[in-house]
Amino acid sequence: MFSDETIDLLLRENFVEVRLHTDGDPGARKDFSLELQKELATSRSNPWLVVVDPKDGSKIAETGFHYEEGMTEFLQGFVN
Repeated sequence: MFSDETIDLLLRENFVEVRLHTDGDPGARKDFSLELQKELATSRSNPWLVVVDPKDGSKIAETGFHYEEGMTEFLQGFVN
């Protein structure tokens, strides 16, 4: 879904994208990512998207995997 041109454009123009990699080899980086995932997300599924308010860091919304149409609709809901 991230390779879809519409989704890619929405993300690049309207969001600061941060990816947490919570699989793979253990280590400090993975441990940090897992802790942040636990703090922000209600699911451990991948991919899982969390929208955070840039002003105060509060969680606005979250969602799991969607095909292109559903993800486009989800992201456009935050674009002014």
